[in-house]
Amino acid sequence: MDMFMDKLAQKFTAQEMIKANTAADAEELKKMRNRVAEYNECLDRLQTLLEENGATKDGGDLMAKVDASLHKECVKVYRNMQAVVVEESGKIQQLEEEVSKNTAKMLKKTNTMLGLAIAAFSMSVVSFVVAMYIVLQLFGIKLF
Repeated sequence: MDMFMDKLAQKFTAQEMIKANTAADAEELKKMRNRVAEYNECLDRLQTLLEENGATKDGGDLMAKVDASLHKECVKVYRNMQAVVVEESGKIQQLEEEVSKNTAKMLKKTNTMLGLAIAAFSMSVVSFVVAMYIVLQLFGIKLF
């Protein structure tokens, strides 16, 4: 029975690990989104400054370069996040498979224990019936 409880505790531990990984991924995604928001704010400030200073054609070129750089960074962030999601989903899948295997093992052991419990119960019922038969015979009561 202790093994069953240990396995059950391990199952919850695996589920907690999955939850923790998911929470970490969500936190990382939140940080990335905040970083992108900061980039957008910087871009907006830069564009405002350029407009205030009467941006010339060179300023427009500068803005195009900044846009291209920002796009490049956004693509990097997106690819990094995509890689993290793929990596973590693989880990989650492995944990789910492990939990599934452990659950199957526990079910097999539980079925074995159930069979043994039924056999023990059956034997105790038979012993009780035999004991009652012997007691009834001692009092002179015959059933058969």
